Amino acid sequence: MGVIGRGCRRPDCALENSTGMKIVRDSDGSRVVVRLQGALAGKKDAGALAQVVRSLLDERQSEIALDLSAVAMVDSAGLEQLLACHEQCKAAGGGCALINVSPEVSKILRITRLDRELLAQTAAVER
Repeated sequence: MGVIGRGCRRPDCALENSTGMKIVRDSDGSRVVVRLQGALAGKKDAGALAQVVRSLLDERQSEIALDLSAVAMVDSAGLEQLLACHEQCKAAGGGCALINVSPEVSKILRITRLDRELLAQTAAVER
């Protein structure tokens, strides 16, 4: 397990951006697990996640699980990127599941009603 950096193609890479959000890439066999740590807030954090998703899709990895257990806050830019991940993976014939969603993020998803879109995909992938 490691941090994902620019141009990193190894499965054990990671990225820590200037705002402190850390993104770690791992695998659970059938899909790539991307663990987010910190707040998914602002353009830099959303951009870092977008870079990771683009890199995975370029590698033809369209089954992605985003582990949100260590994410305490998501703002509008973060929500937009979660939706973009969902749409991009779906277009590539895969899926983007949210796993281990923290209570704080779960509440935000419920309030914005994005839980219906994003967590429905998660339920389907986990079956």
